[in-house]
Amino acid sequence: MRLIGVNTPERGQCFYEEATDFTTAELQGASVRLEYDEDRIDRFDRTLAYVRKPASCSTSAYSDGGCKGVHSPAEREVRRSFRGS
Repeated sequence: MRLIGVNTPERGQCFYEEATDFTTAELQGASVRLEYDEDRIDRFDRTLAYVRKPASCSTSAYSDGGCKGVHSPAEREVRRSFRGS
């Protein structure tokens, strides 16, 4: 699976292990909701999804999306336009 909106190192790149450990610690055993965009599979045959972890701000560590989870650049731009910042 590939998390939409999260730029992480590929296997063999610097910080891959740290990113994997962080994601595992945050999500393993947790109840999550997957939300899909238009493209559900990437060119490497990985599932593409936003991961939502209800009642938690922990996914905000992945992006500046706040407690709502991981957001695409387009979602962040829309949120900024409504906030006026």
